Amino acid sequence: MNRLRTFLPKRQTRRLAENARGAVAIEFALLLPVLVLLFFGLINLTKGYSASRKLVIATNTFGDLVTQAGGTLSTSIINSYYQAVGHIMRPFSAANVKMTVYAVQKDDKDKINVVWKDVVGDTTNTCPAPDFNSTTLKKKITPLLTSTSDMAIVTRGCYIFRPLLSNPFFTFNGVKLMEDVVLKPRQMKNLPCSDCSS
Repeated sequence: MNRLRTFLPKRQTRRLAENARGAVAIEFALLLPVLVLLFFGLINLTKGYSASRKLVIATNTFGDLVTQAGGTLSTSIINSYYQAVGHIMRPFSAANVKMTVYAVQKDDKDKINVVWKDVVGDTTNTCPAPDFNSTTLKKKITPLLTSTSDMAIVTRGCYIFRPLLSNPFFTFNGVKLMEDVVLKPRQMKNLPCSDCSS
């Protein structure tokens, strides 16, 4: 400040120190990137939550449609149930949704085994198979299987949520959302599938 006083008169030094016209512009320039990130972050958070809720509803509906079948299932019948998933997932694309249906039974040693399974939807979606003998999933399945002849239907829905501005600015493959639903066949004790894989 002493050097400034030597070059400028006292009146100009006081005016320069009191001038705050550019301070608002500098504060705005510093806060703008934070506000933009906060804005897009909130948009992505709400869209991600909405996608997660829609996946829960779609997986429940798909599993419910499978368990309501009154006779022998086939892959074409299960594929027709998958059409409901596209309607439920709107406005999100159903192209990123993968549904896997497992029919499971327990053996004499209380181990849960897969009788048949069918995969519909996005086959490039690498959704891992559930561990039926894990404690969390076994707690859901065991009450439905009172005897070795009983069957439970486990439906796993997977969706890859890609946030806003994920491409081309960021190399982000998205967030994988998963949901498991365990239901009992409604019409009969066992629900066979004629051309499903085992």
